[in-house]
Amino acid sequence: MEPGRPGSRAGPHIWHLRELPPQVPVATQAYASMVKALSTRIAGMTQGCGEALFGKARVPNSFTVLHDGIDVREFAPDVQDLRNELGVEKHSLIGFVARLDPWKGLDVFLQAARLVANRFSRCTVRGGRGCAVRL
Repeated sequence: MEPGRPGSRAGPHIWHLRELPPQVPVATQAYASMVKALSTRIAGMTQGCGEALFGKARVPNSFTVLHDGIDVREFAPDVQDLRNELGVEKHSLIGFVARLDPWKGLDVFLQAARLVANRFSRCTVRGGRGCAVRL
């Protein structure tokens, strides 16, 4: 029996996709084939991970989205302290927190921020350590 296949002596094998695969067609196809062949189940951080590896229409039924588990209460700032720090008393806050990889969609967020800024009088985009851009 093959390792990782249902009923094998090695038991089930779960492959966890944490990043998007390299965008080299031959390498991506080979990687996708290997993942499917060796895994009973495939877990990805987002649906996009599965679609990037297998193709939008070819994500296998064995693929499941498995979000990173964190206790958000441990990392939740006091909202009023955050509002005071940012200088936004009664305005809505919309954020984007992530490593700035191109595939994370920061460009889409900034385009949306521009639309919001055109509609509302006060809109500020801030980066880490005090960096701010007025839209």
